[in-house]
Amino acid sequence: MKTLARIVFLSLLIPLATLSFAQTAPADVPAGPQHFLKRLGLTDDQVTQVTDLFAKQQAAVRTQRAEIRVLKAQIDLGLSASTPDVKAVDALVDQKTKLQADVEKQTIDTEVQIQKIVGDKIFFQLKDAWFHHRRGEGQNGGPRADRNPGPMNR
Repeated sequence: MKTLARIVFLSLLIPLATLSFAQTAPADVPAGPQHFLKRLGLTDDQVTQVTDLFAKQQAAVRTQRAEIRVLKAQIDLGLSASTPDVKAVDALVDQKTKLQADVEKQTIDTEVQIQKIVGDKIFFQLKDAWFHHRRGEGQNGGPRADRNPGPMNR
């Protein structure tokens, strides 16, 4: 009975202890991309232009990446057949490759437009912060703890 009481006590204590260590952002520090851009010294007009460009690019890329996932699934399905139709799979691979190239070209076009708006110095600060975030790195540039550093995740 004492063991059961200890287990119940610990099961109640552990969530309370973790809540006491939870941190919230200070109320006086606004979050979000607009505030980050403002801290870099951009005008309100520049912030609006950059966020609009980025939102349009992200929406287009999101759609294309969904299409790429569908094509990848179709390729996998085509290859799992007892007798794969190589020509059909090759055509799907070509479509997927074209979409991937389109995504890359759109990203480059958006980056060039943003660089024209904000200038070189701020653009490279933005790019550094964005790629640091995109690579999924943790603090000090190391891998995030929640990522498995297997060969496919490098």
